[in-house]
Amino acid sequence: MRLTQTLFRALQHPILDRHLQDSAAMSMGVAIVRKVMREHATTENGLRTKDIYELALKEPAPQDFQTVLPISNIPTPPPHPEHPIRSKVFLKEVLSHLEGYRDIRLVREVKPRENSTVTDAVFLWKLVDKSLFRKPQEIKPQKPTLSKAIGGHDDWSHLNKRRQRGRRAKILTALREFKGKPVDLSPV
Repeated sequence: MRLTQTLFRALQHPILDRHLQDSAAMSMGVAIVRKVMREHATTENGLRTKDIYELALKEPAPQDFQTVLPISNIPTPPPHPEHPIRSKVFLKEVLSHLEGYRDIRLVREVKPRENSTVTDAVFLWKLVDKSLFRKPQEIKPQKPTLSKAIGGHDDWSHLNKRRQRGRRAKILTALREFKGKPVDLSPV
């Protein structure tokens, strides 16, 4: 197929660009999926994508919700254009956002079929227990020193070697001068 034919078909049938995102639908979709996961899933048992989709569609769309994407121009519109979660494809984008926020995670589990010895692999979205994450270390305030006050801890890497040696000598002589004299170390 030639390039002109490809371009002509693209003009005839514009398709929603996956990277063109509706920020209102994304933020409202994230809120709806968080609510569904809080109410129906735990860290032990999760929900399949199909179950999350069904439960999310049962949640009412906000009154002021209106999509900005041109849904009427595409040949096969999404199944629920009036809802923030308009399709399963969009739900998967919302779930990947929540996975990036580390709110949920995708887990593969092996479950037996009912009344059978055969097992099936099932992918479940589970909530993440954020209390297990490492806490950031507290930053301890350091006591100001005299050398810091006169520039001893500054970055001199932009200076050439001769000037670095001179700066070091200036700070050492300043420290010798201040020794024994009261110095105010309050930040400027």
